[in-house]
Amino acid sequence: MIQPDVKNIDLHFLIAKERTGSTLLFAILNSHPQILSTSEEPFFLYLNKKFKNVVFDNIKKVDLFFEYFWNIQENNLDLYYTNKKKAKESIIEISSEYISKQGIIDYLSLCKIIYLHFLPQKKKDTVKIIVDKQLKFAYHLNTIKNITPNSKFIFLVRDPKANVYSCCKRKIENTESVVYHSNVWKMYTSKVLNNNIEDSKKLIIHYEDLVNYPLKTLNKIYSFLNVPLIDSFSDYSKHFNEILNESSKQISQKFKNNLKDFHSGLLNPIDKKYLSEWKNNISDKNLNKIDKITFSNAKKLGYDSNESEIKLSIADWLFVFYSYLKKIVLLRIYYITPLSIKILIKKFKKTL
Repeated sequence: MIQPDVKNIDLHFLIAKERTGSTLLFAILNSHPQILSTSEEPFFLYLNKKFKNVVFDNIKKVDLFFEYFWNIQENNLDLYYTNKKKAKESIIEISSEYISKQGIIDYLSLCKIIYLHFLPQKKKDTVKIIVDKQLKFAYHLNTIKNITPNSKFIFLVRDPKANVYSCCKRKIENTESVVYHSNVWKMYTSKVLNNNIEDSKKLIIHYEDLVNYPLKTLNKIYSFLNVPLIDSFSDYSKHFNEILNESSKQISQKFKNNLKDFHSGLLNPIDKKYLSEWKNNISDKNLNKIDKITFSNAKKLGYDSNESEIKLSIADWLFVFYSYLKKIVLLRIYYITPLSIKILIKKFKKTL
């Protein structure tokens, strides 16, 4: 049962980059009865500009908000969300009760109601905390902090060599460029290391600690979130399989197979060999390039790294520029793009 009064449910964020173990931590967190972790639908950020000053005092406005939420989705809703008809009916019902008691719904409360419809197979009556897993919010931290000043942030990091190797192997962003993925790691970790979030509201978690010392690391996370410690690590693969099975009627078999391949490590117990797989698969030249780009941040985060004297080629610098263009410039442009244009972009992409 979803609670109509959501003011006592806290909203926090899991900030990560690709191939840092964020889906693993997402699955682990969802094994805790007091935590609902949601996945990579950035509506909280993108709808704020249009709706932040709206007084939600009638169902028509709530309905409009829901339609925008659905239309700007990042294609994760079929996997992680209640189907549209059921979700809309439930959200309208809860919002009606909320308005009848409170008079209005504020932006943050309405977003929490939307969040609570993620993972329909999870019981919501014990949920006290929502943890929104996001890959894009690292580049919008100040905006998120301004929307919800009391929220906490968990930053997930991974050894740059292991992360770059994994990104290249999976052709993340459709490229196998070591330089591109190294610079994305550098830009992301710069946001982790340099922000104006109070120390009491941020926690940096190393992926390697999560794999090597799961209970100790989870104790740190749960203490940070103010929830009791439970051993949710042993059940994460079971819960992720339940998500896939529950969503099997809403997603294509091809998408399901691709998802299983992309997140294959979540379907079975974690194999620690993946922590060092990069050691036998990256050339010395590429290792030097990774060190050249990531050295400073890697050392600050406690990772082994050597200062490299290698000189980047013109082609390398083009990949550096391309990574900056894609992760900083284009994300900023997309953020300020009107919602109507965002929806048109989404519709166009579906035709490709």
